[in-house]
Formats: sequence, structure tokens, C-alpha cells
Amino acid sequence: MNIEKYCEFEYIKKEFKPSTSYGKIYKENLKIISSPKELEKKYDAIEKALEIRKKKRFNYDKIKYHLKNVPHIDIEKEFSDISDIFICKKFINNYTAICGLLNKKEKDFFGFCFDFKELYDILNIDGFSDSFYLSDKYDKRLEEVRNEISEISKKIEHTKKEFLEKIKKDTGISPVEDFAVVESLDIKKNFADYFNIEIYDSSKFVLKPKYPIEYIELIQKREKILSEEKKIEAEVIRKLIEKINRFKNEIYRSISAVLNLDIAVYSAELAVKYSLKRPQFGFKCIKVTEGFFIPLKEELSKIGVNYVPLSFTFDNRINIIQGSNMGGKSVVLKTVGVLQLMAQCGFFVPAKEFKTQVFDSLYALTQDEITKGLSNFAMEIYDFIRVYKNIEEKKVLILADEFAKTTNVSEAVSLINSIVADFSQRKNVFFFLATHFSGISDFNNLDFLRMKGFNKNKYQNFSDERKEMDISDKIKIINKFMDYEIIRIKNSSSNLSDALEISKIIGLDKKIYENALKFLEGKYENSKSEKKP
Repeated sequence: MNIEKYCEFEYIKKEFKPSTSYGKIYKENLKIISSPKELEKKYDAIEKALEIRKKKRFNYDKIKYHLKNVPHIDIEKEFSDISDIFICKKFINNYTAICGLLNKKEKDFFGFCFDFKELYDILNIDGFSDSFYLSDKYDKRLEEVRNEISEISKKIEHTKKEFLEKIKKDTGISPVEDFAVVESLDIKKNFADYFNIEIYDSSKFVLKPKYPIEYIELIQKREKILSEEKKIEAEVIRKLIEKINRFKNEIYRSISAVLNLDIAVYSAELAVKYSLKRPQFGFKCIKVTEGFFIPLKEELSKIGVNYVPLSFTFDNRINIIQGSNMGGKSVVLKTVGVLQLMAQCGFFVPAKEFKTQVFDSLYALTQDEITKGLSNFAMEIYDFIRVYKNIEEKKVLILADEFAKTTNVSEAVSLINSIVADFSQRKNVFFFLATHFSGISDFNNLDFLRMKGFNKNKYQNFSDERKEMDISDKIKIINKFMDYEIIRIKNSSSNLSDALEISKIIGLDKKIYENALKFLEGKYENSKSEKKP
């Protein structure tokens, strides 16, 4: 399983909502960044956006409005027709509006360094508008031919109206949409002077007005002038395209400025929504203060369960984390993973403080899906092989959740020991393993850690007389007495037995629970061991 899926990173991506097409493409292709300089620049941009949001909220909201209205310009395509002019105009208009909402330092920071006044003025020659029309002001000849077209159109309508009125007076017929359907013809009236007559069916005729020659001549004259108008418009469009193309490089570079601002603004929105903080790089250890795993925190909030944040300094590169089910081991791994993922994707992180370093690659080793054609264990090993082949030259962070759990204990522990021994010698590998297994050997650069787990003493003094409890109530009880603090231990030997207490709370049959407890304590009497008479 890749680390994005393991850490439910899609949840974060869904909450990151850039509004431009460029920002949405960026989001879909989001990848970790391994350059500290580039990451710091992204964090600076988020802080700049947060500052604008705090001090100039009206401007900030207007910026969001204009970002939403920025159209997509295909940088692979040459500007060539009137639709390109329209798109460029809309881009320039919203770009210029954003420039007016930023001060000089802000414009310089995000890259809004071009003044498109010349292009803005010519594209808005009739006044500001996001729509586009070939105005008469672009060419005096347009005004002349359009006036002429207007006058001829009036004459055409007048001539047509007079002729149709004459038809009605002489024949009593009023054609609609230049034709009329009649059932019979009065032979006393000379219809042939006014209509072209066609047979519709066995009982009806279609009458089409036979317009006078002056009407036809006016139509032909208008078509000729319309053709002239199209030629002039084509010339105007060509000149506008030429002018826009002179600014092509500036427009393309301005797209980057718009993208930078879009990412910063909506990363800032994400930071505000979840109270995210700026991560810090350049540390040998990984330190988390009040870090939280957003999907779980949101889920627990819905059912009224208190969330316990993670606070711990991981001083060594190899960290073996033990504890019972529901004790929080996986949440620790997912918290560390999502903090690192968000940090290296250029986001602020869900923690009061997160000190870490930049990794070239992030991996998760966990197998919780059935894979066709391979056993779960085979798939785990296959995933490990793929990761192992890619760690030679790179600085990597690897999270392993219950690795090798699908094989027997002795072989699993031997395999884990071999892996840990190898990783302990590699300065470029940070390895976090959450496991139930004991018997893991001690190596250099390794810490044994444990979740404190279920507090049996406090639970024994707890009394809840409710007979009916749903699963959310039971989870609340478990959470109430579960200590999610991480502590250091000397070795991996552990006699944790929280699972039975948790099973009991959830509702395990009393007899099954008591017998399991006897097995754990070695007190269960097997009937087969009894002597036969």
C-alpha cells in the first residue's frame, strides 16, 4: 500500500480546493517535494496569504473571486481566433484586478510583475467587460459597413412589409415565416402574381411569396456588404492576435503567478480550517508536539469521543512501537506519515510543532487487502522488495504497520530482526514499525517504544449501570481508560494483555472471556489431559 493511501491523504486533498484550472491540475498531480528551498518558499507564500486574509479581508475575498474567474489558457496552443481573444481578455482582466488588490511587495512575491495596461486597454476598448465583441472602434470601416448594413436591413424590412400587406389586401392571405398553407385556391384571384405555388398533398397547397425584384436586389446588396464586414473583422482579429502574441511569454509567465497565489490562498484556507502550523526542517530527530490525524479526529468528534494528540520526540532512526489493539500504534504511524506528507507537499501541518527533515521518498509497508494471485504474506514481501530496491542512495522514511503478521511468529520475528539490523546501519533510512511481536533484538540507532495502553486499575473502579450500549458508547469507555502516551522501554519483551479487557467491554461472551484469561495465565484445564479410567 502506498503511503498516501495508508495515511488517508485523499481526505486532505479533498479539503484543498484551489479554484483555478491550473490549481486543480496541480492538485491532481500533487507530489512530495524534496527541495528544502522550494518547500520554504511555499510556506512563505501561505504565511503571506494568511497575512493578507487577516489584515485585508475584503481584498482577500475579492482575490478569491477573481481567481475563480481566471480562465484556462492552453500554453501548448497558439492564439489564433476570436475565442482565444475572449479567453485572453478574461485572463488579463482578472489578472489586472488581482494586481490592484496586492501591494508591491505582495505582487513581487507571487510573481505579478507584468503590466498589461496596453493589452487591457485595447481589449476593453468599449469599457470593462469579461465578454468580447469586435467593436466599431477597432476600425472605422467597421462602423461604415455596419451602418450601411443597418440601413439596408431597414429598407428590406420595409419593402417586405409593404409587399405582404399588398398580398393580404389582394388575396386575403397573410403568409407566416415566408409561406402559407391553404386547402384551395380561388381561381378568380391571380395568385401567380404573388406566390410560387407548390402542392403540399392531395388537398393542400403551399404558397411562397414571390418578392419583387427590388427586394431581391436589396438582399443581394446586403450579402455583399456582410461579406465585406467579415473581411474587415478577420483583419481586426488578425491584428489583435498579433498584438496578443507579442505578450505571449508574459501571459504564460503570469499563469505561474496566478497558480502560486491560488495554491497559497487555498493552502491558507486549509490551514485556517484545521489550525495547521508551519513545519520546520533541518533536524536529525523527528519531534511532534500535539500532532493529530485529521480523519480520525473528525470521526471521533462526531461521536463525542475525546481525541488525544501525539507529542513525542523520536530521537533515533529506528523506532519499534508496541502495544495492544486499539492502543494507538497505527494512529502514531499515520500521524507521523501524514505530517511528513503534508509538509513535503508544501502544506502546513496538523500539529502545534513539527520538526523533521526532508526525505527523498516516503513508503508504507502494510497489507490489509486481499491481492488476487498472491497471499497476504507474499504481497507484503513483494512490497518490501520494491521499497528495498529504492533506498540505496535516497533518504527515506518507511512506516511498517504489523509487518509480517500473516506468517508464524518465529519466522516473522527473524525477518523483522534481519530488516532492522540492515536499516540500523543505513544512515539514510528512518524506519517506524508498529508490531505486536516481542523478541526483537536491540541494535544501534534504535528505540523501543510502547503505548501505555489500557488502564486496568482505573477501569476496575469504573461502574456503568446502563444495560444497553451501542458501539460508540463502548468506544467512549475504551477511550476513557486508554492511555495513548508513548513511553520508551528497554527491550521488546512485553506482556500486554489489553485485548481481553477491550473484548470484554465491546461485549465478548463472559465464558469465552474467562476461559481466555485462564489460557493466558496457564490455568485452563484441558479435558484431554485428564486421566482415563
